Parts: sequence; structure tokens; C-alpha cells
Amino acid sequence: MENMARFCSDISIETVKFLKDSGCFWMWDTGHKHIAKLVSGRLSNYYIDCSPIFSNPKLQDRISKAIVHLSRLDECVLSGNDWIIAASYGATGLAQSLARIVYMKAAYMEPDSKLGLRRFELGKNAKVWLCDDVVTTCGTLFRARNAILNRFPDSEIQKPILTYVDRRELERL
Repeated sequence: MENMARFCSDISIETVKFLKDSGCFWMWDTGHKHIAKLVSGRLSNYYIDCSPIFSNPKLQDRISKAIVHLSRLDECVLSGNDWIIAASYGATGLAQSLARIVYMKAAYMEPDSKLGLRRFELGKNAKVWLCDDVVTTCGTLFRARNAILNRFPDSEIQKPILTYVDRRELERL
């Protein structure tokens, strides 16, 4: 267990370094005005673009293994109809990577005028874990959850939310 904790810590450091080196992690002093406008509409002194992670499959797999461990997803009892669903296109690679590790099915929401799960049939009593690359207000996740439950009312949305970056935690610092 201690080795896995160290692995997760190392992955966090490696990921931040990779994103900074890729020019995808921007942070400004608190003395500056809020510069980044987030999808949620909020303004922030920092911005994180996770898309370069998908261009580095080795790092993506290592991050996904850490997420599986930290979320205890590998300890879940599978029903045979288990899904990891990307709430946004930005999380599609994450959903696929996580699903491969824990032998679940992966899907993604389509974000046109009405967020939906049009290309996938979940079937009866699906267990669904939602993921997103960056979580700020959970607005996208709530819309995805509602769209899934409207179309598949017998589905069960599971906890936790699976993500690369949980800005809700960063904003509390």
C-alpha cells in the first residue's frame, strides 16, 4: 500500500511537470486580475488543459492506474453491466483508459444542443461511473447524470467522480 501511495504521489508530480512543460498549466500571482474564463463561466488565476495527456499514452496509463487506486474503483463489485462514461469530449480518453484497467465498458456524452448518450445502449440496471478531465462546479457532470437517468432510469450513478483535476479542492486552498 505504501508503494502505491508513493506511485500516486510521483504521478501527481510527473503530471504537473508534463503539463507545465507542455504549456498547459498556467498560474498567475494572486495580485493579478482573474485571467482565465472557465467553461463554468467562473474566472480564475490558473488554468489547466489536460488534452496533451492524450498525446502521451504511457503517462495517461500511469495516471489512470493512480486514479483507479485512489478511487478504489478496482475494489468495486462488477455487475457485468458496468460503464465509465465521459461527461465531456475532454474526458473520452480518460474513460477509455480507466475502463481498460478495470474491464468495464466506456462511453461518452455528445454535447450538442441537448447533452445525450445517443450512440450507446446501457441496457437494464447499468452501474455508471462518470468522469471528466477537469471538475470545477460539477455542472457538466450534473447535466450528464440527468441525461443518463432520463434515458435509462434504472441506471445507478456511482461514486466517486473520476477526474484528472478536481478544481473544487484547489479552490479551497
